[in-house]
Amino acid sequence: MNFIKRLCRVLVLAGLVVGLSNGSISTSFAQAPKGINEAFLVENTARVRKVKSYYAGNTVMTYNKPYGTQVEYFAPNGKTYLWYPGNRAIVRGEWKVNKGKDGFPQTCFRYQANSVNPYTKVPGGQWQCAQSIYIMFTDIQRVKGDALGLSKGLPFKLSKRKTSFQKLAKKAKLDANNLRYLPTARDK
Repeated sequence: MNFIKRLCRVLVLAGLVVGLSNGSISTSFAQAPKGINEAFLVENTARVRKVKSYYAGNTVMTYNKPYGTQVEYFAPNGKTYLWYPGNRAIVRGEWKVNKGKDGFPQTCFRYQANSVNPYTKVPGGQWQCAQSIYIMFTDIQRVKGDALGLSKGLPFKLSKRKTSFQKLAKKAKLDANNLRYLPTARDK
């Protein structure tokens, strides 16, 4: 059993490194990128039910250069509410997790038909899926529940700048002390 866990860890990390390096394989593929808790990532992306429980009923903040900060509430009923930088409204959608053709969990999103991803130009209305490990890797913070009220509407126009839930709650005039932080792969 221990051998299987180690093998899965190496395979997942190899896939992560290849995916993050645009297909070029690093010679040190058995190490996670700096700042990533590889054990947490492997544990929480190994099974569909683990990925579902990680997201369901929680709000997640991601940050990457092309998009900037994004915040998304994953309702347990499969609805999703995306707060995208510069938008004047919440982008409504759906989310699901299933097993991909490769046997690994994949997280899928389908946003409202009248939406367009401003970076990729992909229109909404169709399911878009990626391996869950790649989705979860970008999470920088996660909190319990719909902490910022995204299912009810836009708190304010979001900047692309890197931020935190505490700063967003303060700007939205919410009590940041009520935020219940949950672990992500960025926590060591």
